Amino acid sequence: MLTKRKGSTFPITIHTMEAELKFHLSDKNTGQELFDMVCRTIGLREHWYFDIEFQDRDHYRFWLKRNKKVIDQLSAGKSSQPVQLTHIHCSFLVKFYPEDVSEELIQDITQHLFFLQVKQDIVSEHIYCAPEASVLLASYAVQAKFGDYDDKTFIPGSLQIESLLPQTVIDQYQMTSEMWEERIKIWYADHKGLSREDAEKEFLKIAQDLEMFGYCYFHIKNARNSDVSLGVNSLGLHIFKPENKLVPVVSFAWSEISHIAHTDKKFKVKTLERNHSDDLTFFSRDLQVNNSMFELCQGNHLLYKQRRIPDTLEVQQMKAQAKEQRINRQQEKARLHKEQELRSILEHEKEVMVTRINQLELELELTRENLRRSEETVELLGQKSDLIEQENQLLREKSAEAEAEMGRVKNTAIKTEEEKLVVEQRAKDAELLASRILEDSEQRAQEMERLIQELEKAKEAELIAKKKLTSMANLYPQLSGATDAEIDYLTTDMTQLKLAVEQENLTFMERSESIQAQLKNLKSDMDMLKVEDKLTHLDRLHDENVQRGDTKYQTLQKTASGSTKSRVAFFEEL
Repeated sequence: MLTKRKGSTFPITIHTMEAELKFHLSDKNTGQELFDMVCRTIGLREHWYFDIEFQDRDHYRFWLKRNKKVIDQLSAGKSSQPVQLTHIHCSFLVKFYPEDVSEELIQDITQHLFFLQVKQDIVSEHIYCAPEASVLLASYAVQAKFGDYDDKTFIPGSLQIESLLPQTVIDQYQMTSEMWEERIKIWYADHKGLSREDAEKEFLKIAQDLEMFGYCYFHIKNARNSDVSLGVNSLGLHIFKPENKLVPVVSFAWSEISHIAHTDKKFKVKTLERNHSDDLTFFSRDLQVNNSMFELCQGNHLLYKQRRIPDTLEVQQMKAQAKEQRINRQQEKARLHKEQELRSILEHEKEVMVTRINQLELELELTRENLRRSEETVELLGQKSDLIEQENQLLREKSAEAEAEMGRVKNTAIKTEEEKLVVEQRAKDAELLASRILEDSEQRAQEMERLIQELEKAKEAELIAKKKLTSMANLYPQLSGATDAEIDYLTTDMTQLKLAVEQENLTFMERSESIQAQLKNLKSDMDMLKVEDKLTHLDRLHDENVQRGDTKYQTLQKTASGSTKSRVAFFEEL
């Protein structure tokens, strides 16, 4: 037991799902005072869902009583082993669950604590989750932690699979960590644009449909001394067979229960039926947990009734504040989305213009190269033209000499007929040579004219390319400035925002159906790698439910059907 000294203090560590809080308490501090300290420290106002859990000296776990001193509760128990004042640890946990997490959880911190605890309960297998649903939930958890998926910055192997999936799920398939990561990554990439709060909400909306979500189980006996399990949740009391915690055999809604009382191990649940024989009676198997079971039943019953009366002023203020924050987040999200779209458009235009500038620079370089070659060709042609001109001059001189020779020959007497023929042949050859020289001269003149025209065209192309490059260069700095400049946006119109919210609500069912279809595809894909010998008892029970087409809420509706009297009789006959 604890050694008490008047006015003494002792340290205590409270473990929330994301932090450790250290306090110093006096021997007079009550559970309520410690609870208030924790709520103030983390900024929690929806305190009715949570409580502080501790372990006594007999290693039983209990909820801290608010109206009793903390030090007295820590020293409770039959064990003679003293409690170490320097090693007192308690946990701040969810005690009661809402009926609908998306409608009832108001504060972001409340939703965040629920998300962390449910995620931990799934990974640690306190809540059963089918393999394909585990992958989907893991993807939302990754989105909540890391934000949007980016293929450029994503590091393969960065996802810690053991902290995202239950170990039994990992063991059931012949899949490496890389294969699990790839399947999670496919879903993760689809969640782009979801904020941390939205990703956590989607996670909880899916998780609340799991069969074991929100239940706290206790071992009890009926009047025939048969062992059964009692599941307490936000909707009522549910009786399970010991080997099956997924599907209750009979249920009693809080709406048909007036109050609950217990004496030692005997619990009596009074129904709204006038006949007291219709009351539900059962017995706990462990006297140590009676108070915890009674508190959970009583607390869930009270919250069930409170949800069906008008909200208190405090809750109304919290909802109004949360609504305002949600609208502000949606406006900010819309503004950022619009800014990202505009920036993406500007960056795309910039890339297009940069590509066009590079093309124009390449064209200009090619034009310059062609111009240089044309200038070299013109220069060579000029030199060649000079040579041709010189050759033509020589040919003209030779032609003149030939004509003079012909005149001289004609004026000279021809002595023999043979000489006359020779002279005539030479005259023909001279005339043919002169004709060829003239044709060659004309062809070279035409070639020079063509090259001069090509040179003019090359100069014009260079001028056009220079003008285009100058025009694009003038536009480019303006584009850069527009990309980096601050962009002012008009405040999102409230009517449009409301329409967007309504549209989200309308498409929720479609998204839900799409998710179910994707889950079926994922399941069929993973079934090829399943190791049948690794299936657990809960896996087989879940598969039977799926084959029957039963959902969690359909099952609860069936088990709560019929009169209260008939269901009480059914329970007593188990």
